[in-house]
Parts: sequence; structure tokens; C-alpha cells
Amino acid sequence: MKVILFDLDGTLTDSAPGITACVQYALEKMGKPEEDADKLRCFVGPPLKDQFMSYAGFSEEEALEAVRYYRERYTKSGMYENSLYPGVEELLAFLKDRGCVLAVASSKPEQFVREILEHFHLTGYFTEIVGAGMDEKRTTKAEVIEEALKRLDMASSRQDVVMVGDRSYDIVGAHECGVQCIGVGYGYGSMEELINAGVTYVADSVEELEILAENGTEEPKVEIRSIDVTELAREQEKQQKREKRRKKREAIEKAESEQYPIHESVLKKLWRIAYPMLTHYGITSLISIVATMVMTFIGILVLGISDEADLTNMAMQQVMAITGLGGLASIPILTLYLKQDQKRRNSGKYDLQKAPEKKVTPQIVLGMILMGMGLSQVLNDLILLSGLNDIFPGYSQMGEQIYTGQSPILMLTVAAIIAPIAEELVFRGLVQMRIRDYLGPVAGIVISAICFGIYHGNMIQFIYAGILGLFLSFGMEKSQSVLVPVIGHVVANFWSLVGLSVVTAVVGDNKTIIAGVDIVMVLIFLSGLSLMGFKGKKKLKTSDTETPEEDKSEVQPKKDIKSEEISIEKVDIFSEMPKTSIEKELEAELKAEAETQVFATQPETAAEPETAISASVPETAAVSDDVSEKSEDTPEEKPQAAETSETVTPTETAKNKETAKESAEAEIKTDEIKSDL
Repeated sequence: MKVILFDLDGTLTDSAPGITACVQYALEKMGKPEEDADKLRCFVGPPLKDQFMSYAGFSEEEALEAVRYYRERYTKSGMYENSLYPGVEELLAFLKDRGCVLAVASSKPEQFVREILEHFHLTGYFTEIVGAGMDEKRTTKAEVIEEALKRLDMASSRQDVVMVGDRSYDIVGAHECGVQCIGVGYGYGSMEELINAGVTYVADSVEELEILAENGTEEPKVEIRSIDVTELAREQEKQQKREKRRKKREAIEKAESEQYPIHESVLKKLWRIAYPMLTHYGITSLISIVATMVMTFIGILVLGISDEADLTNMAMQQVMAITGLGGLASIPILTLYLKQDQKRRNSGKYDLQKAPEKKVTPQIVLGMILMGMGLSQVLNDLILLSGLNDIFPGYSQMGEQIYTGQSPILMLTVAAIIAPIAEELVFRGLVQMRIRDYLGPVAGIVISAICFGIYHGNMIQFIYAGILGLFLSFGMEKSQSVLVPVIGHVVANFWSLVGLSVVTAVVGDNKTIIAGVDIVMVLIFLSGLSLMGFKGKKKLKTSDTETPEEDKSEVQPKKDIKSEEISIEKVDIFSEMPKTSIEKELEAELKAEAETQVFATQPETAAEPETAISASVPETAAVSDDVSEKSEDTPEEKPQAAETSETVTPTETAKNKETAKESAEAEIKTDEIKSDL
């Protein structure tokens, strides 16, 4: 018996795009970004921790952190950025038909290896699938091969085992374990790398690996270590051709990827939304029909029941059990749909709206429990008090037939556990989230709640289930996990079956007390909503905010500038009046004196830039109240004054002071002269 161990990356699958993208993600998180993905092809094959330490110079602790970042992206999308080499599945089928035992021995974590092989539907070809451990205990290729030999019970028959891989790590690991090895030239390792590692045969294509099916345990003998320079040149030429083929294949894959995202037609979208409901309804209906036929057959032929009414009553008594069977049969299929949806969203191939991250916290779970309990009590009481049961009596009559005489344990199991799980998988996990993919969260919540109400088939349950569905869908949107609405639905149904009976037994028919109970349950419901995060956010009013510093700086100097405006305006007013010869002579004398004083005091006043203007205020303000009032009543000039205050220099300040004094003295003397005249 010949046992063949296959490496995964670079031997069965072309996984470089996903691996290099995840390495780029990890390096960026670690603060060492690498834009050129081709430089990271060395990560395909060897153990990740060792390669991070070798490539980026990380310590062991840093390398383990980088591996965690790598797996963070790899588990979501990286492992699916992958493709089979052409002819791999045909090769595996050929070897299997020839009696070979096939297994996988990869340095990739075993969990990922299995998921990738399942993705490509190859698991059926392999007797064992062995990979590295997630706990970093089984990391080297030799350790992985030894584990494979142990599982295959071939530790004592190593001569019958062949390892097939594309990197030196595969060859060295095989030699360390004492098994034969064959290299592949179409993978990620160069011919030189394989030769230096000690390979004895290299297959240039997947088809050439069919030689493994030949009889006998000896591997093909091609002595490569002793090749000369001419042969090495030929091998390098082959390597270049393989590299060209690889680049061509990557170009084709890139062209295909540019066709994404896939835009689905309206009919496909509608079908995707509808078929989970049809699946659940179809399974439960089929089981109901079959069970009814079986019971009818037993009733007529075994029990001798001939009356149609008796047969109908017997069937109605089993409705609860039949419903439970239908739910149990639906749950595995619906769960499979849910997993397929998750892969679909992670693939990035479809034009879907992005959902927030999953968030299941104790606060959200508690909120959903309180919401389910409060809403169940209030809705049931409102329906009872509103008289809807009298308007639509069908539900009450059907309920009496179904629930009368049923085992309490069976009722709780089906109505409070099985039915909520199945229905939440359909309406929240699948219908709501698929509508959300196309139309957004609000449409997902509303439409799925309406569908949930219609599904129940009568007006009473349409109202109850529709309103309940809104809040269950809200819980789904908040948590992005079907577990939360399942909990809410279980609590609501349990309260309808048990809680209402307890409240009715304690309270009786007293409507006042029932109203009080409902008020308490409304408060419980609102507290649940609050815990779920159903709150409005307060907005800050801009009017309550403080004035910016730059605005304050513009307002502050207005008082100081006013004195300057006063003096200037005052001079302008008097300059417009006709002057006598005495006034002109007196003004000339005063100007001459003022110029002398300015030149004499300039060095001293320059040292007081801040106080010069403000010091002039009392002196000029006392000159004329009328002029002061005029300057305050002209807001158009204030911005100009503010601008002037920002550009005043110490020298100009001193000059302004003296000019203001000079103008004030001139005005006083002019007033005296006018009064004398």
C-alpha cells in the first residue's frame, strides 16, 4: 500500500493571494507596512511565526501577535482568496482509483486546512487531514508529518510513504521523518531551493504527479544533485516559464475579480429572500401531511375509527407534536443557509450593504429578556380587552382544539423552544438579514416583521407577531446574532404560556388591577429597550458654547479705540467750520509746540505700548459728551477700529496720545476764543 502525503499551499491550491493579503494586514497592524505583495510570497509554505521573525525581525512575542492579526483576516476572507491548481481533483481521483491512500500534511492550522478542503469539496479523497495546532505546539513540517504517520498507523512502514510539496520545508521535513519526497515545480519554491533541500524528483505539472500511482514503493530516480551548469541553466529556463504561467494565471484571476461585485437581478434577490420561508413552510407541511395520513391509516385500520369527526379530533391532538417534528427537521437546513450567508458576505463578491460587527453582551441579552416578557403581557392583555377575539374568533377556537389535553412539557418544548428557534432562523437570521443586504437595516426590520405576522395565518396572530417581530428584529440589528432574538422569542412564548396564567390566577378579572400590571410591564419593557440602546442622542446647542478666543480678542480693545475715534472725529468736525485769521494763527503756534513735544517724548512713550491708548480715554472723553455719543451710535465704524487696534505699534501709540492731547488743548482754546468773540 502506498501512502501519499500532500502539502496544501503551492501543491494542491494556489493560496498566495489570500496569504500575502493577510500578511500585509498583519504587518500594517504591527507598524511595518509592506505594499509589494510579491515580496511576501516567501510566507507561503513555512510556519508563520518563524517567517515573521525572519522577514520582519520580530521577537517571538511580536511574531505571535502578528500571527493573531494574520488569522483575524484569514478566518474572515483570506482562506477563500484561493484556487485549485488545474487538474488537482482529477489527479486525486486517479490516485484514489489506483489504490493509493491519500492524506494532507500542511503547516497551516488544521482547522483552516479542513475548511479550505471542504470549500473545494476535496475532503472525500483524503483518509487523514493533518495540520499545525492552533496552540503553536505542532508547527514544524517534521512534527506535522510525524502526526500524519501516527494517525495513518504508518510509523513502522515509512518506506511506503511519499511526501509531495513545493518548498524546502516539505523536503527537509520528509528527510527528518525518514520518508521519501517529491517536489513540484509549479508551486512557490524555486528549482534551486528544492535542489539544495535534497529533492530527488521534481514534477513540472500536476499531470506529472500521476507517476505516483506506479507499482512499487521506489520513487522515480532522477539524480538532480549532480547536474552540471548546462542542466542548471535548463532548469532555470523552466523556472522562468513556470513564472510566466503563474503571472498569466494571476492576471486571469485579477481580471475575474474585477467583475465583482456581482449585481443580482431583482428576481434573484426576491427568490433569495423568499425561499427560507418556503423551505420552512414546505418541510412542516410535508411532515404534517405524512403524519396525518399515517394517523388516519392507524385510526381506520388499527383502531377501527370510522367517524370523520373522531379522526379529525385525533389528528388535532397531535398537531403540537407534528409542529415540533417540522421545526426539528427545519433547523439543520436553516442553519446551513445561515452559514452560507456568512460566507457570501465575507467573500466580498456581491453588492451587499455592510453590516456592523457582532455584538452579544449581557446588557443586550437582559434587555431582550425584559422586552419579551413585558411585550408579551401587554399585547395579550390589549388583544383580550379590545374584543379582537370576538371579532376574529378563529384563533381562539383553533387554540382550544390544539392546546386542550396537551402535555405541558410537550407544549413548552415545542411552543417555547423548538418553534422560536426555527422561526428566528427564518425571519431574523435569513429573511431580515437578506433584506438588509439589499435595502438596509430599517427595511430589514419592518418587512421581516410583516412577513412574520403574515406567516401565522390569522388576524390576531398577525397583530401580535407583527409587533413582536419589530422588536425581535431590532434585537437582531443591534446584536447581529440570531441568538438574541431567539432568547426574546423564547421568553415571550414562555410568558404567554406560563406567565399569563400565573398573573390571571393571582389577579383574576379585575380590570383595574390588570391595568396596573400592564403599567408595570410597560415599564419593564421600556427598561429593556433602554438596555438595548434604544435612546436618542442630545445635540449640543451652538448658542450655549463659549465665544471663541479670536472673537473675544476683537471685542476687547473697542473701548481703547473709541478714544482715538473721538479725537479724530472731533478734529474733523471743527475742521469743517470756517476759521478766522486769529484761529489760524493760534492753530499754527499750537502745532509747532506739539511737534516739539512729540520728538522730545517719543523714546519714553514707546516703552508703554499697552497703556498709551487707554490712558488717553479719560482726557478725551471729558472733552465733549455730544461727540462721544455720536461715536457710540455709529456701529459701522467699529470693525474698522478693531482692525486698527490689531496693527498699532508702540511708536504709533505714542503719537496718537500726543495728537489726542494736542487736539483737546486746541479745542479748549478755540472754544475760549469763540466765547470771547
